Amino acid sequence: MRLSTHALADLLWYSGLQQAEQGFWRNTALYMGLSPTRDESIDFYDDLLEEQLVEEAARHVGLPIAAKDRVTFFQGHASALVALHQAASAIQQGHLERAIICGVDSLVGPDELQVLYEQERLKTPARSRGLMAGEASAAFLVEPLSLALRRQAPLQCLVGAIEVGQEPRPRAEGGLPMGLELSKVIDRSLRSSSRVGTLYGDLNGEDSRASEWGGARVRLQSRHDLSGAVELWPATSLGDTGAASGALSVVAAARSLSRGHTAPGEVLVWSSADSGEVASALLRRHEPSRMSSSLPKH
Repeated sequence: MRLSTHALADLLWYSGLQQAEQGFWRNTALYMGLSPTRDESIDFYDDLLEEQLVEEAARHVGLPIAAKDRVTFFQGHASALVALHQAASAIQQGHLERAIICGVDSLVGPDELQVLYEQERLKTPARSRGLMAGEASAAFLVEPLSLALRRQAPLQCLVGAIEVGQEPRPRAEGGLPMGLELSKVIDRSLRSSSRVGTLYGDLNGEDSRASEWGGARVRLQSRHDLSGAVELWPATSLGDTGAASGALSVVAAARSLSRGHTAPGEVLVWSSADSGEVASALLRRHEPSRMSSSLPKH
């Protein structure tokens, strides 16, 4: 609750929407991305989160968003991009005007650490390869470019080519994904790309994720040249932030694009959940002189 409300309050402050009229939020959705409970002995906790977290977070920061438009995603690392894909579809079909997407997670609690340790997933003095536990939250808002320009919103970037897929044998079920499904979603995202200058990915120090990305790169190299892209792995600095990782990558990429800190070209963001969901999105710098039908993020 604390992490999610901090992210939502920061978004409202930065975008100048703290005092927005209630009508502004009438056709707005709030999507919350989470990870399934890692401790199977308390799996009922997911039901409590789904029933209460989004509603309480919205109430805490003063978002008058209808119950039907408050949705929880339990796709772990891929939650933010899966939510972004659903938001884009709903906006394009006219069901929504905009959506707030928030990813939040913590792997640093004693229960989480114990589960990860027992599964031999943590990086420790005795185990040189593994994840470093982190916690974070991040939130962003998407809406059609025409609406954003009309209200003179602080545009950060344009979002396009959002793709999602499902690995048939995910890590959570003992599988070892070799990047086939990940390469497919990235390939579809890159079909509209002229050049990828920067890449935000989902490596966290675990061998299984390195194998997945390596397999995807091999499959992609005949169709897309990513050799010159700057590769950034947020977990290197923040640790594994679970369901917050995708939202963090989108926000970091958007801010870098708006400030001109990225390498020339588009930014590719990809995520891979332990439960098998994979997703990718292409982000572009907003050029005020060039209209686009893509969805801007601010």
